[in-house]
Amino acid sequence: MTFNDNQDPMMYGQQDNNPGFPEEFDSARDLPRENQYQQLQDSYYIPQDNPLQNDVQWELTESDLESLIEQTKNTKSQLRHDLLFDRSFCNHVLKNADNTHEDQRREAEKRIETINASLRRWFGSDKMANELFIDGGRSYYTFIDKLPVTPTKDNTQIWSQLTELLSLNGVMPNFITAQYDNELEEKWQSYQAQGYFLQDSFLENVYDDLQERDIYENVAGVNVPFEDTYYVETVSPELDQVFDDNNKIVMEISRNENQQISVIKHFRNEKVVSIDYFDNREVLSYTQFFDKKDEKKLVRENYYREDGTLVLIKSFDEDGLNIQLFTSSNVLLEEFSSEEALVSWWLANKVFKGIPVSIFVPVSSVYYNELLKLRNYGFEIIPVVMSVNKFTEKVERIINDADKITAIVAGSDKVNEYINQKSKQRIDITTIREYEESDIEN
Repeated sequence: MTFNDNQDPMMYGQQDNNPGFPEEFDSARDLPRENQYQQLQDSYYIPQDNPLQNDVQWELTESDLESLIEQTKNTKSQLRHDLLFDRSFCNHVLKNADNTHEDQRREAEKRIETINASLRRWFGSDKMANELFIDGGRSYYTFIDKLPVTPTKDNTQIWSQLTELLSLNGVMPNFITAQYDNELEEKWQSYQAQGYFLQDSFLENVYDDLQERDIYENVAGVNVPFEDTYYVETVSPELDQVFDDNNKIVMEISRNENQQISVIKHFRNEKVVSIDYFDNREVLSYTQFFDKKDEKKLVRENYYREDGTLVLIKSFDEDGLNIQLFTSSNVLLEEFSSEEALVSWWLANKVFKGIPVSIFVPVSSVYYNELLKLRNYGFEIIPVVMSVNKFTEKVERIINDADKITAIVAGSDKVNEYINQKSKQRIDITTIREYEESDIEN
């Protein structure tokens, strides 16, 4: 029954003292006629929750399934890593066990069979690259051209993941930088404080080593050459200009934020003829010399030991670069035609001579090709391939076995799979797991 606009709801039901209301609505009798109807409507039509707004079981189940799939994916990835790493260890045993260790060889061969069976069960094939084996009897270093002021994602991923890989295998992760860097120690300490490097990790640098620098040793600071006829004009708190008695500029002295002398420019006939560079203790590091006719043309650089003796001369001319290395008694020791050749000689003959060393080298390094030659000295060179798109030529050489690479570190699972599938030889591959590469060209 419904009410239309002309009907009185009180006409329906009894006409005595109870005009159609249930007993629980007796209070409505005392209300005006128009309010009695409203209370009746409100009482009978109590608002109900929308059941479609409630959680339904299938949505919860679906969410659980998605979580389970993701967990399974991660677990399988870890299983693959563990199986391949163990197979690498077994292969290492087979490679190094002699005839007096037949029991070890048989055990390793049996375990490889078991590992391969698990690989076939879970991944459909055992034809995949082993994980990189970390040998506790070797020293491991990561090669960096120069510590950047602000590290990129590639930088931090390489440093942190290789640090974790080596640390988990009981090996101290150490580092090498190749280029001259007047702020090297400050950067290194800052990066250690930020957790990019371990506090106990060691840093080698070619220039710090050749120049025999000891940042913790107190030494006499710079002695600025100054004639009685010179006078000084202060341009700013960080810059002084020195003039002779003819009002011609002789020197320009720059200071760092700690008011230490960092650079001195020397002038002749108001043209720059040389520039001295100092470390943060005001010790002369090196001097640049410029062409007398062209102050922008660099002709030579002299590098000094901490005691002031000459260690390196770099000469720049039409024939290219020539580097001369001197002993502390000023005897010519070696000559090089490139920075890369200097670094390679330094590593092989001065730093790691006779030491079993493995060096991680990004294929992006300008020293990469030269460092591959260190294998002639017994070094293990392990390329780090963050992308197969940016370094196509070097990656192709790895795939085609042109450089005889036996192990690499991959920047992502995609890079790992690409090299594993394309490679014409067997390569051990470990992946830096947190790095993502969005595009790989096939």
